[in-house]
Amino acid sequence: MDRLLTIALFVAYLDARYLVAERLFMASAFVMLALALPGFFLHWAFLRRLRAAHNATWLSLGKPSVVYYGSRLTGAGVMRFLRDGAYKGLDDPYLDGVCRAYRICVAVYAVAFVGLLSGSTLLFVAAR
Repeated sequence: MDRLLTIALFVAYLDARYLVAERLFMASAFVMLALALPGFFLHWAFLRRLRAAHNATWLSLGKPSVVYYGSRLTGAGVMRFLRDGAYKGLDDPYLDGVCRAYRICVAVYAVAFVGLLSGSTLLFVAAR
């Protein structure tokens, strides 16, 4: 009888640890989604402004859109355009503000992603 009680308590303990891990995973997924949404809207505003006010630059980048870039080279070109600060040469204060906010958002997302990934890895290793 004692062994049965011990096994039942051990199973309840494992189940409780699983529920904590599941809740942590859902919370981290919610945090990542909450961080991704502003980045999505800033990227959309950046591409919309680029197409409307600086059509030649938008065409030279390969007509990027939020949903479809057309190729990997187009996506890489847009990221290089943002990373190198080429948008500053367009002398557009609105575009400058949107691009700076987008770059900050991407940096925060990257740090949060690495933090959550390494934190969850440490929790997983500690649980074993």
